[in-house]
Amino acid sequence: MKRFIPNRVRLALVLAALGSSCSSSPRSPVNFAHLDRLCQEVTVAGQPCTIVHIYSDAPDYGWTDAAGEGIACVDDVARAAVVYMRAGDARHLERIRSLLRFVLTLQNKDGTFCNFVHQDLTINREGPTSYASFGFWAARGYWALGEGCAFFRERDPAFAAELRSAFHRCLPQLEALALAYGSFESIGGKAWPNWLLNHHAADATSEFLLGAAAFLAVEPDTALQRHAARLAEGLCAMQAGQEPLAGAFYSWPGVWHGWGNAQIQALPPLSSQLDEPELLRRAEYGGRAFLGRMLAGGWLHEYDFSTGRAAVFSQIAYDVRTTALSLLALHHATGNPEYARLAGIASSWLTGNNIAGEPLYDAATGRGYDGIDRKGVNRNAGAESTIEALYTLIEIEKVPAAAAWLQAKSSEKWNETAWVPGQELRRTFRTAQGALRLIWHAESGDYTLQRLNP
Repeated sequence: MKRFIPNRVRLALVLAALGSSCSSSPRSPVNFAHLDRLCQEVTVAGQPCTIVHIYSDAPDYGWTDAAGEGIACVDDVARAAVVYMRAGDARHLERIRSLLRFVLTLQNKDGTFCNFVHQDLTINREGPTSYASFGFWAARGYWALGEGCAFFRERDPAFAAELRSAFHRCLPQLEALALAYGSFESIGGKAWPNWLLNHHAADATSEFLLGAAAFLAVEPDTALQRHAARLAEGLCAMQAGQEPLAGAFYSWPGVWHGWGNAQIQALPPLSSQLDEPELLRRAEYGGRAFLGRMLAGGWLHEYDFSTGRAAVFSQIAYDVRTTALSLLALHHATGNPEYARLAGIASSWLTGNNIAGEPLYDAATGRGYDGIDRKGVNRNAGAESTIEALYTLIEIEKVPAAAAWLQAKSSEKWNETAWVPGQELRRTFRTAQGALRLIWHAESGDYTLQRLNP
């Protein structure tokens, strides 16, 4: 029998979920309802596990397949496992274990991963986004395994040992990459390190290193430390040192894009674990020279260095996470509260501080919308957008100095024309608690953050 809930009670619940200022203790905006709905318990290759359906389209928000690819993938399931673990709620324990079972099932004995399962739950081993590789979906798989080792270390030592064994399968793949250590390939007149995942994929490498950092935080491993140091060195070799995007880490030769660009997020913890202060220095340079400029000027989705083309659209939660949590990583590494405030401001894109002026996350349903394009907000709510939104909010809420700016609004209009070389940029952000003015100085390539009087 369904429980009747009066409309006035429904409204109160929604307002509480949205953090209504009418409540002295606003409820967390983190809501797993939609992600829970995308999950399904299945059996793959004889192994009971949980998948996350890849797309979910408005207005009904049912399950939608990826045509020609499959119904679920390591790319999303691994990140969903990370998000449930980062939330730290004991109620999610069995779901986390079941999601990680899917990740383990899609791992091959040689340490590579396949990515998708078909509608009949057979593994897609031939598709261009699913073939056995040590690329992007493997990076995310190892990210989940590394987080899992830390998460289950005391909760379930036997399962943690199984995850540890699976994580160690990356070592032969890393040894193969290390054969190219120190070599560079000339593309577009610039030399690119040849020993990253997929040769030059700094974006995929950064997400692998998130998993490596999680693993090393609880279990020092000499071989993994050596490989992580070399991969981090490769990331640093792909940092832009001058205009037009000084401080940015290339995602791929000649290209920066926001999605997967987690280099600044991954380097600070590794700097401490590897005793390599240069990694933190590089990350801070990227955060101040590039991310500070982007928040002052306007969101950037992609930049092609060969043509000078800056793409503002589409704007997606995956871009926002890599920015917000990179700044939060700098805060954790340095203790500088400015980075926490900027992380909160970056995450306010989710609450409506964006070019569309509309929230891209709905706390009442837990849906993360699929982005903003020139037509406005895409109201579909696929797995990636929902997962990335939740991940951002979970981490921001853990740091009061960041959470205080989650509802920030810009006093200046967001636009598409802010990326002009040599131009000083100013933007003021306001909340009920106060205001901050962010100034990016073209001459120094750095920012200042000023508190304003109420």
